[in-house]
Amino acid sequence: MAVKKVNTLNAHENPSTNENEFDVENYMNVNWEKIIDVVDNNADELIEAQQTQIIQNSTISNMNNAIEQNSEEIYENANNIIALQAENTALKEELQRQKEDNKLNGLTEDNEGEMLHITNTTGARFNSLEIFGNEKQETREGYNKLKNHLQSKTINGVDVVVNSDKSITLNGTATAFFQLILLDTDDTPIILSPKTYTMSLKGKILGVNFVGTENGVDVPWLASTVTKESVQKTYQNETTITKILCAISQGTQLNNVKLYAMIYEGTDEKEYEEYGAMPSFDYSSEVKAVGGIELKVENKNVFSFEKAKRLATYAMPSYEVIDNNNIELKNSNDWAYIQYQYTLKKNTQYTISFDLEFEGVDNVTQWWTTIEDSLGSIVTNYVTLINNKYIKTFSTREDSILKIKFYASTVINPTLTIIKNIQIEEKNLVTDYIAHEEQSFVVPVQQKMLSGDTFTKIDGSWKEVHTWQEVEFNGEEEWAMNYGTSLFNLSSNNIYNQSSTEHKALCNMAKFENRQAIMADLADKHFAMQVAYNSIFFKDSDFKTVEEFKAKLKELYEAGTPLKVVYKTDTPLILDCTKGQTEILDKIEQEAKTYEGVTNIYTEDEVGAIIKTNTNVDLKSLINNIQEQLIAE
Repeated sequence: MAVKKVNTLNAHENPSTNENEFDVENYMNVNWEKIIDVVDNNADELIEAQQTQIIQNSTISNMNNAIEQNSEEIYENANNIIALQAENTALKEELQRQKEDNKLNGLTEDNEGEMLHITNTTGARFNSLEIFGNEKQETREGYNKLKNHLQSKTINGVDVVVNSDKSITLNGTATAFFQLILLDTDDTPIILSPKTYTMSLKGKILGVNFVGTENGVDVPWLASTVTKESVQKTYQNETTITKILCAISQGTQLNNVKLYAMIYEGTDEKEYEEYGAMPSFDYSSEVKAVGGIELKVENKNVFSFEKAKRLATYAMPSYEVIDNNNIELKNSNDWAYIQYQYTLKKNTQYTISFDLEFEGVDNVTQWWTTIEDSLGSIVTNYVTLINNKYIKTFSTREDSILKIKFYASTVINPTLTIIKNIQIEEKNLVTDYIAHEEQSFVVPVQQKMLSGDTFTKIDGSWKEVHTWQEVEFNGEEEWAMNYGTSLFNLSSNNIYNQSSTEHKALCNMAKFENRQAIMADLADKHFAMQVAYNSIFFKDSDFKTVEEFKAKLKELYEAGTPLKVVYKTDTPLILDCTKGQTEILDKIEQEAKTYEGVTNIYTEDEVGAIIKTNTNVDLKSLINNIQEQLIAE
């Protein structure tokens, strides 16, 4: 079928000259037939065209949908190709790291502690690095019978400072004789039973007498003419000490001198401790646990100015810390210095070294860099330089925090002193300098973590696991006397775990002891309580009845200082790690690495977390270190 046109219609042309009769009806009918035929034909053609268009539109729509779907698939395939390329790159990098991690041999080493110093490491990632909680509590045995009542003041040109532990710091020159009264007649006297005792004044120097008044008679325990720090005395009868003093002679020069006064039973030398057992009702002690964790992984050089705390600058208007291990000092006095405080491990041997450069002077052969601990004792001082290099080995002590003074001296007349390549390493000899380098990972915790608490993966997800429970007492609990002794037992103990195999507990006002030790010591004014098979031991307590004990608990609770106990449980509390925790724990697992030779690991927290590691061992370094030890022996 095709579109038709109306070619000609019947028409009567020139009617005025037409002799035939004009048949209008016939003409009109023929014309209408022609018109209807064309119209019908074209209508059919239009309908057919419309149907064809609909089919074509549908076909076009399907084609567009197919094109759009193909485009999406092409786009998705392109993204998949990019992702596969990135994954392939990551796998190659991981494979390379694994090759580097295991490039030497299969020898590995386990280490555990608060501050790890791992030698012979390879620079590879840790095979494993686990973080565990920890707890600390200030404790005193209670053997010092002398309660120091002295207050800080200035006496005859001497500054007298009574420190937080009741030790005494003296600075100045005595312009006249004076006395430091530690125990006076108005204070509670000390009653000594017939035994042998030690009177100790650690820090004893010439010019200081240690004197006690025994049964009304003044007795010089330690004379100012000798340097002994202690004396032993045996008393045959009960003796009352009513006054104790330190006498300072006129003209005595006191430069940061510390005195540690004690009286204790026996003749053994004991470390200084303040009066009063801790923890106890009179001297409570909080159980501190690991809070927010900042994990540090360092190379062998543990020194950096970023970690050091600047304490003082003396007569040195111009100085500049160039970077983590270098400093410039401009001289302005005979001995100008800048002082830093630096925390190192306790009871550990270290070597400090640095290079010196001077402007305006040649041939400097000796140098002062003072290092003192928190007790004021100088641990290193004046040294001879070799090729302008300072090297000194020193040892830290218990509770020592080092203060390091870097000097610049006009005595040797330099215009500028440059101290560079500062290195402190845990070793008794200096090794080649490397700049301090470290990794830092901050791990938040949801609850404070005690020993055994940790982070672990369960079914592929990180969990924070707690193995301790805390309870505090208000005096309303049910208590009962047990076995006719002064051992009290919590009777409403169904809320506590009674099947714990790890019998351990900590208390802010009493000492934990095992049950056998408690049962042997109950006869002499000793008191104990059991929580979940854990015994809390109140030494030398005066409780004789349950009512007395409950009244004390109520008094403490109402004062806002309740008795608290934390104890081990059999059923741990397992918390889902947060998104932030998960991200940083994954980062530690994937990225934390050792350093070649030596790696130091610790956490910066008031209570250091326990760290457990497994690392690859550099066999060559191990052999070299063994050879060095053999040569040193």
